[in-house]
Amino acid sequence: MLNDLMGYDHGLFSLMEYGDDWRKHRRVFRQHFNPSALTEYRPIIQHQLSRFLAFLLDSPDKFHTHCETYMGSVILHITYGYPALVEDDPFIADGEDVLKAFRIAGLPGSFLVDVFPFLKYVPSWFPGAGFKGWAADYRAKETSARHQCFRYSVDAMKGGSQTTSVASQLISKFSNDDASEREEQERVARNVTFIAYIVVETAGLDTAHAMSTIFILAMAMYPEGQRKAQKEVDRVIGSGRLPTVGDQEETLYIQALILELFRWHQVTPLVIPHSITSDIYYDGYTIPKGTIVMGNAWAVLHDPEVFENPMEFIPERYIKDGKINTDLPDPSKFVFGFGRRSCPGRHLGLEMLYMMIVSTLLLFDILPPEDELGNPKKVEATFNDGIT
Repeated sequence: MLNDLMGYDHGLFSLMEYGDDWRKHRRVFRQHFNPSALTEYRPIIQHQLSRFLAFLLDSPDKFHTHCETYMGSVILHITYGYPALVEDDPFIADGEDVLKAFRIAGLPGSFLVDVFPFLKYVPSWFPGAGFKGWAADYRAKETSARHQCFRYSVDAMKGGSQTTSVASQLISKFSNDDASEREEQERVARNVTFIAYIVVETAGLDTAHAMSTIFILAMAMYPEGQRKAQKEVDRVIGSGRLPTVGDQEETLYIQALILELFRWHQVTPLVIPHSITSDIYYDGYTIPKGTIVMGNAWAVLHDPEVFENPMEFIPERYIKDGKINTDLPDPSKFVFGFGRRSCPGRHLGLEMLYMMIVSTLLLFDILPPEDELGNPKKVEATFNDGIT
């Protein structure tokens, strides 16, 4: 569904078949989103973080929307030099539309055509083939968004108004001598920048976005954990400034809290499904080519033999002898995927999540809603279905 009918593998290298083209895209991507490259993006994160906190102060009930705007604005600015100024910005809306379809179609079993691939040849007018029209609609939306965002950067550079961005750096390296080489460079640049926007937002920022919502839930359900985290934040940061990345080493409890957020309720409890490209023999079993394989992160991170009271939110489990407890499995490795298909935007996502969590704890108290008598209501965790 995602590749053959929706065409998402044309612009999203996380869905591309492994090979030379995949390696070419990922190599260019990593040049701009490796840990050392994040330094030049931090002023953008700080600026958008200040806007997020102002929005949150004005309307705390719209926390989910504010997080979405914060994450989307940062990646649009970094990738295209586009300053998203309003919460309902059309570029953010277009990206969310593409992501919405990815979340639906990326869940195995959502469409019968993933079980019976021959159905992709059924005419769209045939009864029961409505999925083909749905796929064609989102195929057009993905293509339009990919070209529209890149065109903004090209036009801004021509007009002299473009700020430094991933797109501007790639465009400046286009060949002026070889037309075919320039065409290939533009294809890769257009795909990589859209990958940065959509894939980083999907697997990196979408993860951070979802985890920020789980953070609010955890703080409302476990006020003692919130008090401990705020005490540490007040001691390390104090008043008069916002946190910086340099504060991470001094905020041990916050590091443990984030690890426990990743473990407690995963954004992708079965990780991103993968398809076997050739027969694999493992532990006496044959896994045939084409088999869909899912990593059961939920089972690993809720194993009662490894984690005491696994359903409870206990950040202290990740602290041992004044350091992060490395005896336990690192849940962040399950959140962002495995091996060469792991999310390349995880470093940016983790940094943004840390900044959001620490700033929120520094400036706000997170409390459960009250009933008609002014008593706090009991908060319970409920989740929606989807790939994230």
